[in-house]
Order: sequence, then C-alpha cells, then structure tokens
Amino acid sequence: MSNNRRKRNTAGAKRPKPSQQPTPKQQAVRAKSTTPTEPTSVFPSTFPLPAQNLYLVLFLVNIIVAFFWQLLVPIFGPLDYLIGFLLGFIAIVAFHRPYGRRAYYLLYFALYVLWEIVLSNLSIAKLVLQPKPHLDPGIIGIPLTVTSGLEITILASVITLTPGTISVDLGHNADGQRVLYVHNLTVGDPEAFRRSVKDGFERLLLRATQGQEVRE
Repeated sequence: MSNNRRKRNTAGAKRPKPSQQPTPKQQAVRAKSTTPTEPTSVFPSTFPLPAQNLYLVLFLVNIIVAFFWQLLVPIFGPLDYLIGFLLGFIAIVAFHRPYGRRAYYLLYFALYVLWEIVLSNLSIAKLVLQPKPHLDPGIIGIPLTVTSGLEITILASVITLTPGTISVDLGHNADGQRVLYVHNLTVGDPEAFRRSVKDGFERLLLRATQGQEVRE
C-alpha cells in the first residue's frame, strides 16, 4: 500500500518546466530597456573634440574673427585687429565661459614662444660668430605629459621653430609613455635641456589646454 501511495504522489506532482533561454533578440531588447539614458549636451555634440583640443580650436576661431573684422574696417592697423580680437573673445565667452581664462594662458604661451625664439636666435648668432664654435650636437628623448595629437603637434612645432633644435621623431618608452626625440645643436647637459622643455613649453601648453600645472 505504501509503495502505491508513493507512486501516486510522485505521479501527481508537477514536473518542473525546462528553463527557456531568451533569444539574442530578447536579450538586446532587455538590455536596451534597462540601460539608463544619459542626458544629452548640445555643446559636446556641436564640438566633438577632446577638451584639451577644444580651447585651441576656439582660440583659432578667435583669431579668424579678428581677421575678418579687420577686413571690414577701411584702415588696417594693430588697433583694429585688437578690437576684432576682443569682439571675438566676448562672443566666444558668451557661449563658453571657461574660454576666458584659457585664452589668457594661450596668449601667454604664444608670447613665451616668441621670447624663446628671440633668445635662441641671439644664442645661435653668438655661437656662429665665434672663431671656433663649440658644437655638441645630439638627440635627446623627452618623455611627454601631453596626450592629444594636437598638443604633441604644437609642442613639436614650437621646438622646431626655436633655432638650434628640431623635433625628429616620436616614440614610446618601456612604460608606454610618449617620447619626443629632439636634435639639439648644443646639447650640453641633456637633463637640463629636458627640464627646460618640460618646465617651459610643455608646462605652459598644458596650462593653456587643460588648465593644470604639471611638474615632474
């Protein structure tokens, strides 16, 4: 009797239904429905650029606005160009307020580059006029803190514009960090030259593009 009851109980019990795996289409629909929607911003979609490149582009736009303003006035002059630059500056700051401080840093960086070019010209002229100029050429690798392609291009360009130095190659070190190789006509102390580039050109460029002080 007990065996018959056990058979009846097991026969009457409901069998578990096999688990049904969702199809790939169903998984995609579920993932889409559960993913939170991120708020959209008009400004990044209008300027799909990295943050450090955005201010360089805006500064270039500011210069172009000043140029077109000078075309509208009957007389060309530095004062007219300055007025056009200020008008473009005010217009850009009205749409993107942080540009104001970055524009100041960019101008400071540009003036620093011009000053270094003047000093390097005087140094090379003094070297050439010597009866027996002491040359010590060599290539020095400079580990970079700048990351974007535009920043690296600007840094390499201003180094090449400075008399006596030429940017020759771009590579990586063992840690995967970008390294800019620069040919210097008078190497002297390689570490001192490396520090002069990083504490000068690169530091001011980073302050203009990323708004930060970088010292290693």
